Amino acid sequence: MVQRPHPLVIFIACLVLLTGAYSGWWMFLASGLRDSAQTWIAEWRAQGHEAAYGDLEVGGFPFALRLRLNDASYTLNPDGEGWAWRGGDMAVTLRPWDPGHLEFSLGGVHRFTYTSGDGGWHTATLRMDEAGDAEGMVGLDGAGLPWAGFLDAEGLEVTPREGAPTVTLRRFHFDLRKRPPSEAVEEDDETTEEGGETVMGAISSMIPAHETAFLRVAFILEGLRLPEEAARPFGPEIELVQGRIDLMGAPPRGPAREAAEAWRDSGGTVELAGFALRWDGLDISGDGTLALDGELQPTGAMTLSVQGFVTVIDTLVARGVIRPGPAATTRTILGLMAKTPEEGGAPVLKAPLTVQKRRLFVGPVRLAELPAIAWE
Repeated sequence: MVQRPHPLVIFIACLVLLTGAYSGWWMFLASGLRDSAQTWIAEWRAQGHEAAYGDLEVGGFPFALRLRLNDASYTLNPDGEGWAWRGGDMAVTLRPWDPGHLEFSLGGVHRFTYTSGDGGWHTATLRMDEAGDAEGMVGLDGAGLPWAGFLDAEGLEVTPREGAPTVTLRRFHFDLRKRPPSEAVEEDDETTEEGGETVMGAISSMIPAHETAFLRVAFILEGLRLPEEAARPFGPEIELVQGRIDLMGAPPRGPAREAAEAWRDSGGTVELAGFALRWDGLDISGDGTLALDGELQPTGAMTLSVQGFVTVIDTLVARGVIRPGPAATTRTILGLMAKTPEEGGAPVLKAPLTVQKRRLFVGPVRLAELPAIAWE
């Protein structure tokens, strides 16, 4: 009588076969990823760009594919106006079962060289301390194009150009999201005849384009420390800057001026929501809307809620920025305009901020003349 294999033996054998098959599949994907990266770099070189790297490694077994580049560099249009980047460590990670999401990380020192108006080249430096890093994700649609992503970074030091003072940032978050591919509706969507009437093939086409966010950008900056000269008359550290920007309506393709006119005429706007600024005792929050006027210049309004203005006035007096007499008058006027919240706390001053004909106003007071946007 033939003895049947023990179930445990069968299970172990199947596990070994599956592990071997998965390992072979992973090695096949890893080899393809390496070849694709090298092919992409070679294509850019063939187009006249400069791309180089020190080491290219593929790892992450068993649950990920991780492409790591060391000492990488890239130059756009090296013979003329352009820019160049040289970085420390960079890694891109994807999951074999989820190719629509790419994770990336950056570390070390990154240098960006760019041309300026005077025709010279300058280098900006981004440095992450030993405890800091930058990580993010990019979401890809069915065509392999990015439609969403985010970046989180900590412990940053930025030098805009050689010899310039350094700006430090404790934490930075950036989130960008286009309208999801599943919600995108083209103007020539299929239609069907039903009961003698034309019916759109997508319910979402019933929503006007200018009432949906084509692009949404959210940002958070914490612990932004400026050079003292740039921060005056306030203190050098900005505790918080955050907000969300929604581009309502999709700008059509084409030359910049024609696209801007079409976007404006279709009701396109830019919405600013959840804005907050905390700086040297000043606490500002608000929401607003911007559009383009007949001259394709920004126009719109924003309502700001300001707390801490009394503290700011006292600080400016102590620093000798304003004299005590005018400061007392300003404090009294603003105090009469402000209202104390029902839940208590510091008085809140509501300040309407408007942009009209390239002029910035707070209430009836004109603050500044804005530069014109050139669409050519």
